[in-house]
Amino acid sequence: MQRSRRALLQRRALEKVITGRNSKCMVSLSLFFVLWGLVFLFSLWISLGDGFTDGDVGLAVGISTWNETKLDHGKHSDSGDVHPLKETDAVHSSDRLSTNGVTPSSISSELLDVEGENDYASAEGSKNYVSDVVKQPEVESSSSFTKLENDSPKNDRLSHAVPVGLDEFKSRTYSTKSKSGIGPAGVIKHRVEPGGAEYNYASVSKGAKVLAFNKESKGASNILGRDEDKYLRNPCSVEGKFVIIELSEETLVDTIEIANFEHYSSNLKDFELLGSLVYPTDQWVKLGNFTAPNVKLAQRFVLQEPKWVRYLKLNLLSHYGSEFYCTLSVVEVFGVDAVERMLEDLISVQDNVFVSAGPTGDQKPMSSQPVSPEGDDSSQNMNKEMDSHATTGNSNVNHEILKSDVPDPVEEARHQQAGRMPGDTVIKILMQKVRALDINLSVLERYLEELTSRYGNIFKEIDKDIGDKDILLEKIRADVRNLLDSQGSIAKEVDDLVSWKSLVSFQLDSLVRDNAILRLEVEKVREKQNSIEKKNVVIFLAKSFSWPSWRADNFLGTYYRSPVVFSSERRSDQLLVASEAPLISSSKPNETVLLPQVLEDKQEQIRNIEISETKVIKRYSKLEKLEASLARARFSIKEAAQVRNLTSIHEDSDYVPQGPIYRNANAFHWSYLEMEKLFKIYVYREGDPPIFHNGPCKSIYSTEGRFIHEMEKGNKFRTLDPDEALVYFLPFSVVMMVRYLYAPDSHDTKAIKLAITDYINVISDKHPFWNRSLGADHFMLSCHDWGPVTSSYVPRLFSKSIRVLCNANTSEGFNPSKDVSFPEIHLRTGEIKGLVGGFSPSRRSILAFFAGRLHGHIRYLLLEQWKEKDQDVQVYDQLPSGVSYESMLKKSKFCLCPSGYEVASPRVVEAIYAECVPVLISDGYVPPFSDVLNWRSFSVQVQVKDIPNIKKILMGISQSQYLRMHRRVKQVQRHFVANGPPKRFDVFHMIVHSIWLRRLNVRIENQF
Repeated sequence: MQRSRRALLQRRALEKVITGRNSKCMVSLSLFFVLWGLVFLFSLWISLGDGFTDGDVGLAVGISTWNETKLDHGKHSDSGDVHPLKETDAVHSSDRLSTNGVTPSSISSELLDVEGENDYASAEGSKNYVSDVVKQPEVESSSSFTKLENDSPKNDRLSHAVPVGLDEFKSRTYSTKSKSGIGPAGVIKHRVEPGGAEYNYASVSKGAKVLAFNKESKGASNILGRDEDKYLRNPCSVEGKFVIIELSEETLVDTIEIANFEHYSSNLKDFELLGSLVYPTDQWVKLGNFTAPNVKLAQRFVLQEPKWVRYLKLNLLSHYGSEFYCTLSVVEVFGVDAVERMLEDLISVQDNVFVSAGPTGDQKPMSSQPVSPEGDDSSQNMNKEMDSHATTGNSNVNHEILKSDVPDPVEEARHQQAGRMPGDTVIKILMQKVRALDINLSVLERYLEELTSRYGNIFKEIDKDIGDKDILLEKIRADVRNLLDSQGSIAKEVDDLVSWKSLVSFQLDSLVRDNAILRLEVEKVREKQNSIEKKNVVIFLAKSFSWPSWRADNFLGTYYRSPVVFSSERRSDQLLVASEAPLISSSKPNETVLLPQVLEDKQEQIRNIEISETKVIKRYSKLEKLEASLARARFSIKEAAQVRNLTSIHEDSDYVPQGPIYRNANAFHWSYLEMEKLFKIYVYREGDPPIFHNGPCKSIYSTEGRFIHEMEKGNKFRTLDPDEALVYFLPFSVVMMVRYLYAPDSHDTKAIKLAITDYINVISDKHPFWNRSLGADHFMLSCHDWGPVTSSYVPRLFSKSIRVLCNANTSEGFNPSKDVSFPEIHLRTGEIKGLVGGFSPSRRSILAFFAGRLHGHIRYLLLEQWKEKDQDVQVYDQLPSGVSYESMLKKSKFCLCPSGYEVASPRVVEAIYAECVPVLISDGYVPPFSDVLNWRSFSVQVQVKDIPNIKKILMGISQSQYLRMHRRVKQVQRHFVANGPPKRFDVFHMIVHSIWLRRLNVRIENQF
């Protein structure tokens, strides 16, 4: 300690001699501070000039220029003991305090004392608090003045600068201290020994030792001495050569020196240096990789970044030459330890105190610039008060620090013998610092009180303005919401008006066509009436006169055989005259008797012909006949619904619906039979695969593809004559549209919209059926999640047509009275056989089961509540290895079927196939075939809010009730099974039956 102290003082004395410092010439200190004041004014002028030119960023530019000036002056400082950056900060801090009425001489020592405690958190925090608060007045005044100049033409309100926060103070101070922790050029000042040599922390005489080395090494401890004849020896061929050294104490390592003095060995080439504060350890900090020249001399290597370490690990990576042994003679480590670092900082700070304690009364405080014209009085008052209090405080500081008769601890330390400072001296220095900090704290408290009163009114005003702006913003938001609601209602009304307009236009066109047809028929009736009147006149004349037979024959012959008259009569009249001509022209005696009878018969035949022709005109069209048959079917189904038996009364060789799984078994059975007799579907031929007339048969969307393929192959429901069809199928596949028209992750569905819109336009232009019903007797089918959105691209397809959807979500526009919900079946391989079957109830040991990844908020709630938390309710996001999903379904009594992002889920059908009672967990989901099936009889429906009570709900179902539900699940399987070719009452026929029921609710009228 004593030798280190003596060496430190000798080094500083030498530096003072080199730099030409003369401590006896105190007169030069006044000149020195005058020079600093001029430089500060010049830097302030530059910062203000930059601030005015940059407008709103004047504050930042000013601070930057200020810092640059401080750095420049720090480089030209003529003090060898005081850190340049610290001294510059002290001078600037004193200048800033002078602007607020505090003399710089009294505060400079305090600030220097505070800044000197680099290794103590309390002193560091105090320096942050003092120096940054002192910086505020000048920065505030300059930035406020700049903002006032730039913002005055833009805003009537005055701009007020707000002091920076405490966090910013700390960050600035920490960054400054971290930068000032090393020497002027960024290099650590190494500790020196009393003789002037650098202190080697890896010397065995200082307590360093070798802890570990590779097993092939010999003489590892020799590298810690200076004996050139001893060395560390390693065979060069050995891999993984290393040595671990424990330094004499915890050291901030800056430089390492190695040497090899053995001539008949290979020199070290590449080596890696690692460090650590603890040993043993698995986490070494890398200090650097180095390459040594191939020389037999001592070589120094400086670390790019000094590190605090206690243990060093030297990895010997490669070597020069081809000698058998690789040797290393010396390893030396240089830097500075923590105690030496602290003592250097303490003595440096005390030297700064005495240097800066010179001129105290000659410097005049600079007047700070006002924040605003209205704030002149308050600013001046505050400055005056600050002057009075600060002057008093500073006088105390000067009296207590500079003029005290108490012996100075630093001077005592200087006169003591060389070595480190004793403990009582350190305590004295620390007490003096505490006293200075107390005085600084009183000044800061007064300053903060004035600052609080100064900006309190401004903050109140700002709060009031913010409150007014919030009220105004809420009003604007309310107006915007009202406008949006009005816009939505107006848009809806406009759509209704457009639809009403198109409907009225269509009806008017139909009326015009009907009127034209009616006029034509009236003209035909008039022509026929005139013809009949002419014939009646001829008959009347023939009865009125008793002409001889030959004249009558001649007259009738002339009349009926006249080519002019023939050409004007119908073919039926011609045939009648031709057949009766021989009878009339006969020369038998009773000719005169038969003539009236023949004429009467002819008149009756003519009357019958007119009546038959009138019946042809009034006959029913095909559409009217279809509607009449639908009306009869509708009436008969209503009659069948009056029978409340659980079993249908109608005979059927394949299957007779029975049991509580149906809402009305008799009505369903009769409706199904009527469907098989009357229902015909026409499939539009427009469109080309793969988007049209095609669909997936091996995926989660397989139901969509199988239905399209069954309709394309042809069955008893498909007709090739569109006039006898009751519904019209639009054979496009949403799955194929997404696959071929949508770019993944592009969120651009314009191509899909154009495709579906163009297809409907082609259908409506080429065929009359879409316009006849406005799409009400047309249906589309989709199992993709985007099915509802795709249908919305054509408004009438969305609102009028029958939409057969897996995603039957009422919250997304699904209308159960018009749309059809059909099941989502996941055919992983496309195979439809062997999917049905499960264990008996006695072999089902699991109460409830679910396995599926996180997909939507409902599954999130389910997994969060039940994931791997209960043996009865087994919920997984991923099944354990070796566990089969199908076997878990077959071993469970209840299968949980939560909705994902959309309401449809293939788990419903998977549960039914496995004879597991499905538990539906969804909001707004309409189950498949729910207009026929009574889902409550064979499933459990749980609301989302009751997810935490699932076990309680399922445990509340008795064993007998569960057995009944299990039997009903097995019974309802036939309605969800896919067959090839389709069989009666299977999933294909149930989908067709659901479409049939929707068509019964629609009445289409002929518009022609």
